[in-house]
Amino acid sequence: MNRKFLSILLALGMTCSMLGCSSEKSEAKKQFEMAVASLEDKEEKLDENINNLQEIIDAGEPVLDESVIDNANEAIKNAQSAKYEVPEMGKEVEEIQKQTKEIEAVSYEEQETAIEEAKNALNESIEKYKLVDCPTEDFVLKRVATVEHITGVQAVTEDHDPNGNLNKAGSYTATVYMSCDYVNKDELYIEPGEDIVDVGTDGGAAVEVYTCKEDAIKREEYLAGFDGTIFVSGSHKVVGTCLIRTSSYLTASQQKEIETAIIEALTKLN
Repeated sequence: MNRKFLSILLALGMTCSMLGCSSEKSEAKKQFEMAVASLEDKEEKLDENINNLQEIIDAGEPVLDESVIDNANEAIKNAQSAKYEVPEMGKEVEEIQKQTKEIEAVSYEEQETAIEEAKNALNESIEKYKLVDCPTEDFVLKRVATVEHITGVQAVTEDHDPNGNLNKAGSYTATVYMSCDYVNKDELYIEPGEDIVDVGTDGGAAVEVYTCKEDAIKREEYLAGFDGTIFVSGSHKVVGTCLIRTSSYLTASQQKEIETAIIEALTKLN
C-alpha cells in the first residue's frame, strides 16, 4: 500500500471520527435543551399554583384559624426556594449528559402538594369563618342542639332577656343558652318555673352573637375581668363575631370539651 493511499485512509478515518464526536455532542446538547424546556414547564405550573395561593392570601378574607395563613406563606416560601437553578451547559459530552440527568430528575410534586393542601386549608378556614360571621339565631339554635351533652337550647327575646341588651347598640343580636347534663342541677339555685334562659350560662353554655368581632372581643374582655374572682362566670372565647361561653359549674376539662364541641358544630361545613 503506497503512502498516498494510506494518508487518504487515515484522513477519512479521522474525519469520520470527528463527525461521530460532533454528532454525539450535538445529540447531548439537544437532550440538554429538551430537559431545560421540560423543567421550565414544571416551574411554570408551580408558579401558577403559587400565584393562585398568593391571590387568596392577598384577598384578606377573614379565617377561622389564623395559622392557615402562616402555613400558606411557608408553603410558598418553600416552593420558591426549591426551584432548581439550571447550570451553564458543559463543554464535554459526558458533562452535558450528567447535567441533563440531573435536570430531568428535578420534581416539584412535593411542593405542589404542599401548595394545594395549604390552599384547601385556607379556603376551608375562610368558609368556616363565614358560618360564625353574624349567624342567625335560628342557625345557632339548630347547630348547638346537635352537641353531645347539651340537653336543651333556648334563645332570648326582647321580652325575656335577663340582661336586657338584645339588639342594643354594641350588644348581642342573639343569645342562645344551653343546658348541659354535666352540670349538677342541685348546685344551682333554680326556682320553680324557671327555664333555660332564666338559668343562663350557669346551666351549661351560651352563644352570644354580635354584629362585629370588635364588639364580641369587648364583651369577652369584660368577662375576663372577673376571672379568678368570686364573680367568675365560666370560660369565654371569641369565634368569628360570636362569644362562646361555658358554665363555671363545669370542670376545666368539661369546659374545654363543650366549648370545642360548640365551635365544631357552628363551623361544620356541609
